[in-house]
Amino acid sequence: MAETRLARRYAEALFALARDHDAIAHVQEELGPAVQAIFASGKLVKVLDHPEIRAERKCEALRRIFGALLSVEVTSFLELLVQRGRHQALPEIVSEFRALADAEQGVVRAEVVSAISITSEQAERLQAALGQRTGKRVVLEQRVDPALLAGVLVRVGSEVLDGSARGRLERLRQSLLEVRGQHA
Repeated sequence: MAETRLARRYAEALFALARDHDAIAHVQEELGPAVQAIFASGKLVKVLDHPEIRAERKCEALRRIFGALLSVEVTSFLELLVQRGRHQALPEIVSEFRALADAEQGVVRAEVVSAISITSEQAERLQAALGQRTGKRVVLEQRVDPALLAGVLVRVGSEVLDGSARGRLERLRQSLLEVRGQHA
């Protein structure tokens, strides 16, 4: 809980800075991939986690790796977190920042899980239908899960729309159990 509040505070500060510089989209484009790269590198995480390495050396390592690839806002933000020993909160900060940016831009994210990859035409139709339902611009995040058998499972915020064969079979099973219980 405290980590979530901490991540939210840092995300809000970065968001305010990005908004002041009219750079919300730009910061969002850079921040996520930079954080993924940091945590994908075992060596860099070890350096950042090492208690005997001074913060300035850690910041130098970040500057050497990312150089001119990142904007001043993102670089400064990463360095601030490293100096304060808060770099482990970066994934959650990215998530909080994305939520703030989405709200600002009228975007809602929908996770689409399907047994096989959906076509671009299917994705467009689903995006349009969800856009009508939510009244917002929908960004689909697709994932394949063969365990679904067929159909799709869609999560939009806290709402789950289960159109999977697995879900249908489970609902049918529950109905049969209810009917059986009524006749027993």
